[in-house]
Amino acid sequence: MKRLIILFLGLMAVGCGSYDYKINNLKQSVVKFDDMPEAIKEFFKNPIGYEKNETGIILLASLDGKGKFTLETVETWAGPWVAYDKLIDNSRNKSYRIDQGVPYPYVIYENKLYLTDRFNVFTTVKDYSTLKFTCYKLKD
Repeated sequence: MKRLIILFLGLMAVGCGSYDYKINNLKQSVVKFDDMPEAIKEFFKNPIGYEKNETGIILLASLDGKGKFTLETVETWAGPWVAYDKLIDNSRNKSYRIDQGVPYPYVIYENKLYLTDRFNVFTTVKDYSTLKFTCYKLKD
C-alpha cells in the first residue's frame, strides 16, 4: 500500500505542469493578416532587429517591449525532446503553455498573443494577406 501511495504521489508531481495557463483555454479569435494591428503587419514585412535563435529563426517577438516576455523550452522527462514552450510574462509573473506543433514566431502585442497558421512564414509566404492568425487574450 505504501508503494502505491508513493507511486500515486510521483505521478501527480509529474502530471502537474509548471505553468499557469494553457493558451487553448484562453479567449481566442481568428484574425486575417489585413485586419491585424499595423505594428504586427510591419513586423512581418520587416523583421530585422528581432532576436533569432541559433538556427536563424525568430521564436518570440514582443512588440510591447524587450524583456517583458521570455520564452522557455521545456523538455520531456525522458529523452531530449521538447514537451512544450513556456511563455513567461515577466511583468505580471504569469506563464502560458504552448503545446508542440504551433508555428513560430510567437508575436505579442497589447497583451495578446498572435500565432500564425503556417510554418516558415518568412521564407515560404510571398503574400502575407493569405495568412490567418489565432489571437489569444493574455491574462491581466
